[in-house]
Amino acid sequence: GSQELTTIIEAICADGSTLPPTFVFKGKCYDATLCLDAKEVAVFTSSESGWTNALITQRWFEKVFLPYSLVRSSGGARLLIMDGHSSHFTLEMLKLAQQHNVHVLSLPSHSTHGMAPLDRTCFSPLKVAWAEAQRMEFFMTGVVRRDDVVRLYEEARLKSMTPANVIAGYRATGIWPLTGVAAIPAAMFAETQLSEAELEEAESDAWLSDSLAEALWDLLPVLRSRRARETVVQASRRIREASAEKLLFKDTVEKLRMHAASLKAKPRAFRVAEKGYGQAKLWTQPESIAEMEAARAHKQQEEARLEQVREERELRREQKEIEDAEKKKRQEIKKAEALAKKIEKERAKKEAKQAKEAAKEEAKRAKEAADRAKRVEEEKAKKEREALKRKAAGDGVDANKPKKRSKKIGLSNSKSPTADPKSSSSEPSNPLVLQPTQLANQ
Repeated sequence: GSQELTTIIEAICADGSTLPPTFVFKGKCYDATLCLDAKEVAVFTSSESGWTNALITQRWFEKVFLPYSLVRSSGGARLLIMDGHSSHFTLEMLKLAQQHNVHVLSLPSHSTHGMAPLDRTCFSPLKVAWAEAQRMEFFMTGVVRRDDVVRLYEEARLKSMTPANVIAGYRATGIWPLTGVAAIPAAMFAETQLSEAELEEAESDAWLSDSLAEALWDLLPVLRSRRARETVVQASRRIREASAEKLLFKDTVEKLRMHAASLKAKPRAFRVAEKGYGQAKLWTQPESIAEMEAARAHKQQEEARLEQVREERELRREQKEIEDAEKKKRQEIKKAEALAKKIEKERAKKEAKQAKEAAKEEAKRAKEAADRAKRVEEEKAKKEREALKRKAAGDGVDANKPKKRSKKIGLSNSKSPTADPKSSSSEPSNPLVLQPTQLANQ
């Protein structure tokens, strides 16, 4: 099922008493209803990861250690023994410890299993009691909820964090009564060594693959089936390949382990008090405080330098954006001007084409008008020539023949509708002679 991490900070005193536990729930803020089941005094907080951090450790020192350890002390100096994790030590916390006459001592790396009182006599029975409390809760309800953590932990804590176990932890580590590391068994600091049986098993694993492959090869003369013999050959080859891959894998793992150890040995950037890291150290002595102040000053200088670099980079980026915007604007203006020129050129070309077509059309119309006028003139001249020809022909006829009376052609003044009766009666009628030119014009 789903699981969620909850960290609990515990602290014990040499007189057998314990400080209130601090529950660190996972989340940006903790639910206040989680502490309703608490029967004993406890402190509740939260972190996004569910682990402790420097801020939580500092608040724990201010709100839990200083007030509750003061009640149990005789008013003199106090000693706080912690593991050497860098998140446990802040400059503000150590200065506050100096003000309250508290000495902060860190244990060497990878030594808490032998030198920390909690690890020696308290945490082991606590884990057993916690597992039992979880099993019982799951047996009764079928689920262990987040709301059950405080109640179940208090039950397990009452069974394991007893005054007898606390005192035994200080005695087993030689802290109180002060006997030094002589109280710690030497086997706890010895390197882990394999027993004779484990060595034999490791050696057998080394040549087991080769011996199995050889045994399979020995079966070949006995087998009669071709298919069986091919299967044995393939199996033998697979075994040898697996053996080689195993050796390569072990070698790779060993190299990765050595590389991880070398990386862990390197000091991290801005690590507090890098000198003597991983060793037992009294953090509240003036030298340690000076180292932390120097480390903080160096960190602040480095952060200021990085901030300046970021600002310069941001300024260059903004300047580049401005230059790019101006360049883009110039390109757009240039493009617009080129487009306007192109449009103007096309318009002028179109107007020239239209003017050319209009001139061509006008010339065509003028030519057509000239052609019409020419045809009219030619027609007129032709008619005049024909009229002259008829006149000339008529003059020749009139010279050879006598003139006819107007009655013969039916034209007389008496038949004219506009004739004056008086003139017709008093004057003799004369025949109307039409001239050729008048007929031609009519």
